[in-house]
Amino acid sequence: MGKQHLAKGIGRMSEMIMTKAKGSWVWTSDNRKLLDFTSGIAVTSVGHSHPKVVAAVQKQAATLVHAQVNIGYHQPMLDLTDKLLPVLPKSLNSLFFACSGSEAIENAVKLARHATGKSKVIAFQGGYHGRTIGTMSLTSSKTVYSAGFGPLMPGVTFVPYPYATHSPIQDEGFARTGDYFAIDSHFDVQPDILAFAKGIADGYPISGIASRKELTDTQPAGSMGGTYAGNAVACAAAIATQEVIAEENVLENTRTRSAQLHAGLNKLKASGKYPILDVRGLGLMIGIEFDPAHAPKGTANKISAACLDHGMMLLTTSIYETLRFMPALTVTEDECALALEIFEKALDDVFAK
Repeated sequence: MGKQHLAKGIGRMSEMIMTKAKGSWVWTSDNRKLLDFTSGIAVTSVGHSHPKVVAAVQKQAATLVHAQVNIGYHQPMLDLTDKLLPVLPKSLNSLFFACSGSEAIENAVKLARHATGKSKVIAFQGGYHGRTIGTMSLTSSKTVYSAGFGPLMPGVTFVPYPYATHSPIQDEGFARTGDYFAIDSHFDVQPDILAFAKGIADGYPISGIASRKELTDTQPAGSMGGTYAGNAVACAAAIATQEVIAEENVLENTRTRSAQLHAGLNKLKASGKYPILDVRGLGLMIGIEFDPAHAPKGTANKISAACLDHGMMLLTTSIYETLRFMPALTVTEDECALALEIFEKALDDVFAK
């Protein structure tokens, strides 16, 4: 009954009802067991329902669920701050916590405007930043995100990527690329502001910005906040997630499984059987783009659907015919081998027709 009353503006890859999840696996109401190579769009970084995260959430929920950030402090937020400062880029020493990625971007823009006294914002063509009015204004990956919702935020200039067929890394934080942040070793950058969300808390809604303290120290009290900002249970989940990353050799597993998947996908590309244009990405965030000359519009969606038929959840991305491998960072060698096997079957299904 509930489906017909949910907003139609939500895009979905399927009509399945998910009932349970553990590690890299999801179960549905019709008793299907699916290999999850979406991780809830790169969110369940240490796997669904990791025991350490579950225990932390249960303990915190029995102690303190909500302590509003504009009223006072709570210990999980202070502990999470202490946990994150050593792994953040050295230039960043001030934190603000929110709930969603869109909120993180909105607050990053607020902080940048206030610190510089300038109002215009530069965004890259093809980028995605969220679905609020502000973040839609910075997004150009798909017109569906903003069409009909104007007027949007003024003062935004879009510029092209230097290398048009290779988008820079996005959703790169908290071990996804094999380092805590992609900028740690892949790029020589010391940022002024860093927005984060996604995999910080293994599926619990928390986001934020890290910045140089001299920037946030200039902001008037009351200019930042939010009813649910830095929720205590979400902070506890984030602390546990960071501990799992440190204790279970997650960074090394990310690099090893990345090499396995890249090797398998590049083997499929080299076979010449499929019109794979490019295999790219760092760590466990891998894009597979198909040549539009031989893969017409809708090909990526067909491959995604075929993967689901064979027992694997896989998402498309961007306006191009591209799919993305984004498994949990705790994914195993056998699970990656199975993913490659299913992907090849899906390619055979689509390109044999």
